[in-house]
Amino acid sequence: MTQGRAARPIAKGTRLTGLDGLRGLAILGVFLFHASAVALFDLGINNPVIYVAAQAGWIGVDLFFVLSGYLITRILLETKQAPNFYKCFWARRALRIVPAYFALLLFVFALWRPLAAPGLSAFQTGYTEIPILAYVAFISNFFMAVSADHGYLPLSITWSLAIEAQFYLIWPFVVRHLTVPGLLRLIAVLLVAAPVARLVALASGVPELSLYVLTPLRCDGLLAGALIAGLQISGRALPRATLSAVCFAVLCLAFLAAMLSGLPSIYGNPLLIALKYSIVAGMFFFLVVSVLQGGKVRRLVEAAPGLRGLGRVSYGFYLWHFFLLLCLSDLGRRYAAGQLESLGNPLLYAALLIAGAAATLAVSLVSWAALESPLLKLKRRFAYGVAHNQCFRGP
Repeated sequence: MTQGRAARPIAKGTRLTGLDGLRGLAILGVFLFHASAVALFDLGINNPVIYVAAQAGWIGVDLFFVLSGYLITRILLETKQAPNFYKCFWARRALRIVPAYFALLLFVFALWRPLAAPGLSAFQTGYTEIPILAYVAFISNFFMAVSADHGYLPLSITWSLAIEAQFYLIWPFVVRHLTVPGLLRLIAVLLVAAPVARLVALASGVPELSLYVLTPLRCDGLLAGALIAGLQISGRALPRATLSAVCFAVLCLAFLAAMLSGLPSIYGNPLLIALKYSIVAGMFFFLVVSVLQGGKVRRLVEAAPGLRGLGRVSYGFYLWHFFLLLCLSDLGRRYAAGQLESLGNPLLYAALLIAGAAATLAVSLVSWAALESPLLKLKRRFAYGVAHNQCFRGP
């Protein structure tokens, strides 16, 4: 890439508000995807709007991956000379990820399952029991891949957290021991290897769910984000904001057209299945670059009402949204089945969206104020012992 501007230093203490807006956009996609799944499979609602959300909303997770790959790799590159590099990185990541996640696990296993399990639908319980320790150790994705089942459905979202945790474990060693040019070459090789590995896995009879949840087969987004960070740190030019926006729009339209066509060739062709995560990673590579470079896309993201605020609490929102959607569906079926049927499908879906969003936002705000934000202040105890230009508060 030879067009565009090289990365500019980012002042200490600056928060990249455009990336907060992208987090908000990502969590909206994931929320619509899971709300549509609940509507289709638990409440028996079906209409074109739900179909669209169910087919395309899952890519919100891939946007999270690109953002995480970018921010984490930039942090690692800017602090790799610190003598306390590993200790500080892992401690700061643990403060961000573990407490809120363990609060969800504690609530689900200590309170919800014993009380609610007898009345749950088959859709909500899942078919495979995943050990509690697998969730605690951030390896639930391995069990999902082996069993070709998401397990207990309220915790099915943990596959992406497992991928992130495994990335946090391995990537610091890679960044620490490679030069930036060497890192860029490795990223390029891995970006090519990922779809090839998926194609080989499919040809070997590996279930498609394994491609979705296993880190080596789902690393495209993290690598795409890491590529942005490596190009910035090396001083190489990124595409300009306008060019990036155009590339994002073209890839986005192509992806949506393919996913929404519903043609057997789209869902049954191993090559297309293997390539779709690469296409999504490329799509969000250009979206993140466009926001980082400024311009109209960044202004739109930053101006969208509530999007940046939602991005700030997106982690808690992600943890709790599917669980709360399932709870609302279960309560509706148990205690208000007649009233729900009288609403009709469109109104019932709208009620699920509104109630689910309100409940999840309330819980995520409590999580942020009472748990996440106070613990994040402890990061100051794990300051990197080297002067650096690390300025991100988060992610």
